[in-house]
Amino acid sequence: MASSFASPPRVDELDLPVLEPFAPNDPARFAMLANARAASWIARKGESYSILRYDEVVAIHRDRRFINGGNVGLRRAGITDERFLARRPNPFLRAEGTDHARLRRLVAPTFSARGADKLRPFMRAEFDRFADEVLPQGRAELIGGCFDMFPIAVICHLMGAPREDWKLFFDWTREIFQIYGGDITGNMDRILEAHRELDDYTEALIEKRRKTPGNDLLTELIAAEEAGDRLSTDELVSIVEAVLLAGTDTTRSQLGITVATLLQNPDQLAKLRADPALVAPAVEESLRWLSTTGGQPRYAPEDTE
Repeated sequence: MASSFASPPRVDELDLPVLEPFAPNDPARFAMLANARAASWIARKGESYSILRYDEVVAIHRDRRFINGGNVGLRRAGITDERFLARRPNPFLRAEGTDHARLRRLVAPTFSARGADKLRPFMRAEFDRFADEVLPQGRAELIGGCFDMFPIAVICHLMGAPREDWKLFFDWTREIFQIYGGDITGNMDRILEAHRELDDYTEALIEKRRKTPGNDLLTELIAAEEAGDRLSTDELVSIVEAVLLAGTDTTRSQLGITVATLLQNPDQLAKLRADPALVAPAVEESLRWLSTTGGQPRYAPEDTE
């Protein structure tokens, strides 16, 4: 007797709203997203799909059947150079399942709100240094003059890298970030060389901190232990580089977006100037309104309901 239950439709068989390409600062994007969200929790976007509602986004992020995909995303982005793809995978960014849970358990106490609060005096001092230079001039070039270097300074301070080496980190990240645009093939030798130099520097800094502990995040990570489990040198390198690469471009770009948004909305800027207590919610609203990161890719390695 034939089953009376029909197979559920595949996602490519559904009549879904379609998201057309748009510039991140295009005001029309808000109406397009709102209309699509009202029609469905999922929409087509090129060869992939976008999840549009909060509950579904959270559910998929928590569902271990969906993975970050390793080199799948790099290949889809047009990166095919096997020298780059054969680099040791970053276990901190690429780990799945129990491996990810182990790394998170080891580093969670270090990456805490209390740890971030310890950095605030340093961050204020760096901004004050910039302000002291530009206030007499009455004008400032915020991106090149401050925002480009600010996250590098904070992350290097966090890791215990001396001030005289900060420019090295700036140059390395500038070269490595060429994988996200421009002539990737033509610049691949420089990208790989920057990766190699960053690896070598980080490994040397780790060995230095093993012998001479400091008052920094790297020392805390080296000392991190749970039930006798510790981070390996490769894992420590991956964490340092993940923080550097994930925190640099996003931070400086978000700073620029936030300032531009406030300048485009002078009534909101006036409220913020009148009440500094609004700074924290203003930062949250800036991240919600226009974030440097428009989404996080996930892949289903097998048919998933």
